[in-house]
Amino acid sequence: MKVSIDKTLELTLLKLSSLGREIQRGLYPYKILKELGDLGLYASFYKEGQKGFVEAFNNIALISKTCVNTGFCVWAQLVLNYYLLHSHYGDKPLFRQIAYGEILGGSGLSNALKSFAGIEANKLRAKGDSKGYIINGTLPYVSNLGALEQGRNVSIFAFIAMAKSGHIMGLARCCELRLKDRDEFCAFKGSATKSVVFKDYCLPFSDVLSLSASSFAAKVAPGFVLLQVALSAGVTCGALQSLEKHQPHIAKTLEDKRQVLYDRALRLAKNPTKSRFKAILRLKIAFANLALKATQMALLCAQSKGYKEESKECKMALEAIFCANISPSFSHIQRILGS
Repeated sequence: MKVSIDKTLELTLLKLSSLGREIQRGLYPYKILKELGDLGLYASFYKEGQKGFVEAFNNIALISKTCVNTGFCVWAQLVLNYYLLHSHYGDKPLFRQIAYGEILGGSGLSNALKSFAGIEANKLRAKGDSKGYIINGTLPYVSNLGALEQGRNVSIFAFIAMAKSGHIMGLARCCELRLKDRDEFCAFKGSATKSVVFKDYCLPFSDVLSLSASSFAAKVAPGFVLLQVALSAGVTCGALQSLEKHQPHIAKTLEDKRQVLYDRALRLAKNPTKSRFKAILRLKIAFANLALKATQMALLCAQSKGYKEESKECKMALEAIFCANISPSFSHIQRILGS
């Protein structure tokens, strides 16, 4: 994972490393995420369009090497940028605000992607009116919704709802929604994950991303999943750094495997299209399995020190499990691969 790091970013990563235990206990790394925005870590799609995908992948992996909870928030921010890149928002001021972290937000498509695969029902309903759509329903999990200004949540996220004419995709503004903390997940308590209740939420036409959301989702899904792979890539790097201190020969063997998978990811990142979706899903499984193995070895080889609840090795092991389980989960992927 060769990413050039300037001095300012290096200092931010050092601060992030020092916050590891607090983030594990539930601290949302708001100031760090804002600093990363100031440094342009979310801006590759805004600056370079689709050509910015490789940079986005590398940035998620870089942050995840230090803290996957924070890397996951970066993933959510970049995926939101990716949606805007492929929508009519591509030339609007909002795209720039999200690209530089002036506004933080998330994806909100996990439920919709599972509904398209027949795993669960779509949780949201949309009814058209003269100004746009009225949305009702509840999304159980949306992450990176922790931006507060004067006591108001000013985060933003994308969602897909079922309308009479089909699926529509829009942007939701948290200041007009009811949110509930979902902090029961070990190792990701600091991801500002919420359940979101839509009660007669007014979605104006200006915030509609697509009137053919099933087609839009199929277009962005390969990128959605490939950017997730960077989380496993990052935590694998962190685990091997720890493992090298205790068992360098094992670390070298796993590093060789990591490099093969990382190179494959970068090749796919140059053109993450629908025709390569199954290859991306197989890569997610392969990298998640490697991350599980690397973090488990790091924890075991650190002996009693690694098995302490707030040790870095324990944190990485839990994070690797999350990386494997985040939607699409292994069972979800096997359903797609078997179709």
